[in-house]
Amino acid sequence: MIPRPGSALSKIKKQHQNLLVNVVNKQNEKKIPTKEEFVKKRDFVGAITLLEHEKMLNKDNVLNQLWLGYCYFHNGDYE
Repeated sequence: MIPRPGSALSKIKKQHQNLLVNVVNKQNEKKIPTKEEFVKKRDFVGAITLLEHEKMLNKDNVLNQLWLGYCYFHNGDYE
């Protein structure tokens, strides 16, 4: 049996399809890795970028400065 256009059954079917698309889109969203994930992957440039951004937001964070020093050292940026 094929539902008629504009019937309640066809509207429910469209809503169900839209709901499935929304679920798939939410699963495909990318999240920003944390500094620990960057360091674990040894991606020190990514960690430095994230830490520099956090530094702009909160300049008084001492732990952020220590992490920056660690990442700069392991990246080979000695000064």
